[in-house]
Amino acid sequence: MDAIQELLASQKSLEAAVSQRMDKFEMDFRAASTPETTQSGNTSQLYNEFKHFQEQILQVLSGIRAQISAILRSLDSLEMHQRRKYLLLSGVAENNETLSNTVVSLLSNQLSLPDLTASSLHSCYRLGSSMVTERPRPIVLRFSNYDLRSSVWGLKTKLKGTPYVITEFLTKYRQSLFTQARKHFGIRTVWSMEGNIFIKTENGERHKVLSQEDLDSLIARFPREVKEPPSVISINVVPPQVAKPVSTRINKNTARRNNRPVKYGRSKTMGELAYPPHQDEDDVEAFQAIVSAVDEIFPTSWRSWRIHNYTFNEVFGDEVLAAN
Repeated sequence: MDAIQELLASQKSLEAAVSQRMDKFEMDFRAASTPETTQSGNTSQLYNEFKHFQEQILQVLSGIRAQISAILRSLDSLEMHQRRKYLLLSGVAENNETLSNTVVSLLSNQLSLPDLTASSLHSCYRLGSSMVTERPRPIVLRFSNYDLRSSVWGLKTKLKGTPYVITEFLTKYRQSLFTQARKHFGIRTVWSMEGNIFIKTENGERHKVLSQEDLDSLIARFPREVKEPPSVISINVVPPQVAKPVSTRINKNTARRNNRPVKYGRSKTMGELAYPPHQDEDDVEAFQAIVSAVDEIFPTSWRSWRIHNYTFNEVFGDEVLAAN
């Protein structure tokens, strides 16, 4: 699948390069033409032949691109069909318990499925490498039959208010389309069902997105409104409370207080902040998309970075001494 996508990208680059070179040749050709050669008719005939050749080349390249896109969609549909019994479960803490038993117990209790047993799952495993992180890795669930998978998917709304989220196990290509669509249209107007991506546009219509071309067409029809920032930004700054000047004569108790070591403020790691702050399913999915983007941009050790929160008094002390 990745090789097909790279081939499609290379073909698009080739098509753009050929078109650019031909446009440059046409400009040079017109610049080199003189009134004498134009009146003779040879130049006009040569130019017409060039335009005809240009159109044929671009048609061939466009046809090749369409064929590659069709192959990509066919392979993606086949891969998605193979995942029709799969779901993703996020938010389950990692421990030494048997994963299948943990998942079965969780789903049975949260979704009221008493008949769900370990045999209901054909396979159950964590997605991604086993690096030690504060954020638990999502769990891939492959059910023994499609009807059971559909039942669990239909009851996923019962997980609202809990740290658990159930999503579809989309292919890499469809997950990319899904992320792009939610970034442009918003998380509440984009959803997936049976492996297909749907978008509800501002005019109330629902659109099914199967390819990058489908998504690009909708984005062009419904551009996102960019709000202009205010010309003047008003910021209210509240200065810290400073004690009144006191005498420079300091007793032992005052000196002991002022010479005490600075108390470090509260601190957290970036990994601790990677937990979803809200329990709403849409908010959790959006937050997880942001964390995934940070994973791709920042170094792998970013979760261990520590953030300190110092107060004014923790840095400068409770008293500010000044001369009389």
